[in-house]
Amino acid sequence: MAHVIAGEGPFLAAAGDISDLREHFNFKPGVPVEKLTHGISLAFPLSEPVLEGCGEGPTILYEHHYRQVNVLLGRAALAVHGFIRGRGGVALPVPASVFTDWKTQAAHLSHKMIALRTGIGWIGRHILLTTPEYGARVRLVSILTDLVIQPPQRPAIECGQFRQRTALC
Repeated sequence: MAHVIAGEGPFLAAAGDISDLREHFNFKPGVPVEKLTHGISLAFPLSEPVLEGCGEGPTILYEHHYRQVNVLLGRAALAVHGFIRGRGGVALPVPASVFTDWKTQAAHLSHKMIALRTGIGWIGRHILLTTPEYGARVRLVSILTDLVIQPPQRPAIECGQFRQRTALC
């Protein structure tokens, strides 16, 4: 399922109906989300050496990597937005790691729930989105659209189904 977008590296991409999640969105009044019934989720894997260096907490290297991956995800979301607009659709790219309320850590929407709904992965025992390709070591961004996009068929996997612990769970 890995896809390359604009030569930037291995993105995971999936789409599906997210209309029932709209009641949980946290956009200001006036942002027209009622017609945006489908979501596209993009995931980009984080560097394993960077993450392994965070044994005692986030490092300066991790902070830089995290921010650069978010910039990359934003660029990819804008590219998808342009693709959708070029086909007559409406798209709303929703940035990663932007809070609408810092005190409550509220965001416009849950990228994890969009990714779950579109089939990029499942929620693991650690309550993180887990992908078959990269485990939980991904950052996410979402694009909402009015284009009807059929989701790919992926097998449903839950960690509890495995008798032995695997690298994915």
